[in-house]
Amino acid sequence: MYDEREAASVSSLVMERLTGMPKSLRVLHKTEPFTQQQEELFGQYLTDLLKNRPVQYVLNEAWFGSLPFYVDEQVLIPRPETEELVDWLLKDQVSGEPGLRVLDIGTGSGCIAVYIKKKRPDFQMMALDISEAALDIAKKNSRIHSGEIEFISGDIRKPEQWNKIPAMDLLISNPPYIPEKQKQVLEKHVRDFEPSLALFVPD
Repeated sequence: MYDEREAASVSSLVMERLTGMPKSLRVLHKTEPFTQQQEELFGQYLTDLLKNRPVQYVLNEAWFGSLPFYVDEQVLIPRPETEELVDWLLKDQVSGEPGLRVLDIGTGSGCIAVYIKKKRPDFQMMALDISEAALDIAKKNSRIHSGEIEFISGDIRKPEQWNKIPAMDLLISNPPYIPEKQKQVLEKHVRDFEPSLALFVPD
């Protein structure tokens, strides 16, 4: 199910959630037994993980940069490659540009929009998604991180909906890009749990 490196990472995330302690402190308390509540929660986590449910959905948390985000099966799990793209954008492309109007298309969990707003509070951020469930999660993450972001429900593929969007200086997006025909070759934890709407495009 997991290779050795992945298993160690998943185990560390689960133990940190159960104990509320980072690895450095867990080493000092390694002889302390679980409480009954911790044992029950560990059992729930283990059951879900053995079904190949991603640990981010099990814990309802994924990190993007230095920020934790609430996630569940309604939104894509943030990817390191997306984080690298956003950091490159902020450091190398718009570092000297004040007050830009930025639209995040297909915002999902809101990680891109919230992260940019956190790094550049002077930017005017808008975030759009076709999924109302995803927008609810993005709004939740915006509240968690106190980000002032305008959220829009809409389908960017439909020109008749473009009038919802004012003139912007910058568009950013991590759109679906995997052909449907490749669905069966994806890893089970991606194929069976992450939202198809955020992953796949017609062949």
